[in-house]
Amino acid sequence: MDGIGVIIAMFTVFCGSAHASDLYIKDGDSFVLNGEEVRLWGVDAVELSQFCQKSGRDYPCGKHAKSYLLHLIGSSDLRCERMPAAKKETRTVARCFIGDLDVGREMVRAGWAIDYRYFSKGFYAEAENQAREQKNGVWEGRFQQPRNWRKSNPYK
Repeated sequence: MDGIGVIIAMFTVFCGSAHASDLYIKDGDSFVLNGEEVRLWGVDAVELSQFCQKSGRDYPCGKHAKSYLLHLIGSSDLRCERMPAAKKETRTVARCFIGDLDVGREMVRAGWAIDYRYFSKGFYAEAENQAREQKNGVWEGRFQQPRNWRKSNPYK
């Protein structure tokens, strides 16, 4: 196998059907599939316990993000490709697809995640701009960036 073939084989992590019995959605950017914990590469979803504001009222945007990811993946065939992870990351980091649909891009476009520029280098910036302009998801009101929310709420 040539060098490119080795790289491609190394980054393909798993394929298969995501049925309810082998899929557990943890939050808006992570799930467990067939016993393997996966974090979507390049995106940062609002945290499960996080609340946002819309029309002056708090709402559980983290739960909305989780629900949207569950709805998106559902029982579809999910294909994921391993991506580089942070040094302390214990989960598999991957770009995941349903057919040609990039799940991370769809979470950002729907407004339930943001482009995690530190890792993505702006890969999902266009989808985030679209979500912001269309006031999708969290962009409809006010929210704290997920990374900042985690720093303020280390035990949630």
